[in-house]
Amino acid sequence: MLRKSSRLKNNSAFQQVFRQGKPFFFQGMGCRILKGQERTRIGLSITKRMYPRAVDRNRAKRLIAETIRPRLSDMPIGSSAVFFFQQKPDRLEKHDIEEKVSGILRNMR
Repeated sequence: MLRKSSRLKNNSAFQQVFRQGKPFFFQGMGCRILKGQERTRIGLSITKRMYPRAVDRNRAKRLIAETIRPRLSDMPIGSSAVFFFQQKPDRLEKHDIEEKVSGILRNMR
């Protein structure tokens, strides 16, 4: 679980990142990042269309958050980022998510 101070919480912050952020994609997972913020914050967006059941959406968010937490130092300092799935993954496994997140972080550099 990400600390509260590391999370994007309100809709206006999400909208700002989606409108003005730079997109990065890797194997069906995407991220929009907006630099120049006061601190590094992360948001997770999983659509109902992709996962209709809340249990599945929460599991996907939990797996992504677990993967990102140790890699927060790899994120650009003072940036806000929203991670999302571009297409539904074949399976929700931790090692698959880790591969996708590390690929996105490599593309950011």
